[in-house]
Amino acid sequence: MPSLILRPVDSKEPTGKQRLQVRYHESVGGATEYDTIATVTFEMARTITSCGEAYFLFGDPYLRKDKGVSELEEPDMSDMYLLIKRGLYYCPNYAGYVGVKDMAGIYNKEKAEKVCNMNDDVSMVKYNDAADYSPKCFEDIKTRHQQQKSMMGLLR
Repeated sequence: MPSLILRPVDSKEPTGKQRLQVRYHESVGGATEYDTIATVTFEMARTITSCGEAYFLFGDPYLRKDKGVSELEEPDMSDMYLLIKRGLYYCPNYAGYVGVKDMAGIYNKEKAEKVCNMNDDVSMVKYNDAADYSPKCFEDIKTRHQQQKSMMGLLR
């Protein structure tokens, strides 16, 4: 099973440069292989670990039934919505609240209207019109997210 790991370039200097790698490990006693993606500073490695697990933003292309992998294109977000409650965006699958648009759940009009009709304190906003940060997003979260975005841009 593959996993994303960070490992020191020099084992004598664990807080030095790190290798961002995909680790392939089949089972106990099985062979382990590594593919290095990038070499990063220790500070970048800490930022990467704080981001949590990576995911496909618009769903795993192999699991999408509407398009083949070679035909994937950016989805049309013009009729998609974010839900807002108490100044924060709903998370994906209605599981909690978040202040950052990039981490918010994205819902079609039918689902968004259904939730709003069941809850007077929930509103909806078109995805393309939503601010990058909800009205009640904490400043430290906003700052950390902006730093992470700029650092991730440096990896590209």
